[in-house]
Amino acid sequence: MGTLSILYSYKTTGVSHRLNEIEHTHWEKIISSMHVHLDQHNCIEVLNMRGRGEEIRKIADSLIGCKGVRQGKLIISPIRIE
Repeated sequence: MGTLSILYSYKTTGVSHRLNEIEHTHWEKIISSMHVHLDQHNCIEVLNMRGRGEEIRKIADSLIGCKGVRQGKLIISPIRIE
């Protein structure tokens, strides 16, 4: 299990669309998301993911690496789901 928080500027052209594309590509790993408007320019998203650690890290890196993302933090919880 992993939780990713990303802070990004809504004003950066295409950032919302790109994040959404990545999230939809990995719909089987991203089990929930929360989107919060912090102000006119900034948003935060919190994603809960399920899968192998390396898979979750790859998804997180692709999201954090998007132009317009100001900060991202991934926390992985080593839980084995039977």
